[in-house]
Amino acid sequence: MTATGLVCASLLVCTTAGANNSTLGPFDAPARTASRQLFFYENAHLHIASENGNSIAERGYAHGTFNAPVVCTFHISPGHAIKALYTIYPSGGTVSGEATARYVIKNEMGYYGGYMTIKKGTGRFNGASGRNIGFSGTINRSNFDVVTKVHGWIAQ
Repeated sequence: MTATGLVCASLLVCTTAGANNSTLGPFDAPARTASRQLFFYENAHLHIASENGNSIAERGYAHGTFNAPVVCTFHISPGHAIKALYTIYPSGGTVSGEATARYVIKNEMGYYGGYMTIKKGTGRFNGASGRNIGFSGTINRSNFDVVTKVHGWIAQ
């Protein structure tokens, strides 16, 4: 989003693995002994719900690990930084957090890339966490449609 950009999260195709330290990537924290590690991947398609200055609210659906509705609010700063607050609504609970990214404009499109963090989970996702989860995407500046790709390890 020209601020709408950070489209929250589109998480990823899941390959469940009780990951140990040798299977984690360079940005992943060591696995906790009490938690299960899950690699996820999502592609989200979001559409503008409302706009207020440099903030844009988006709604849509993510396909991949969770296959669920997504709600995001993107705040775009004049320095081309984006901060997004998101909630994903998979069956049996919610997953929410924030994302930060750099934002570049080329013609009608905005491109962003950065990281997201999972701050909270409810229901069957109670205790979910994750950080340094890669995400990137595009924002169509004429209609604020957003496409986001997200991938990384989460702990459940």
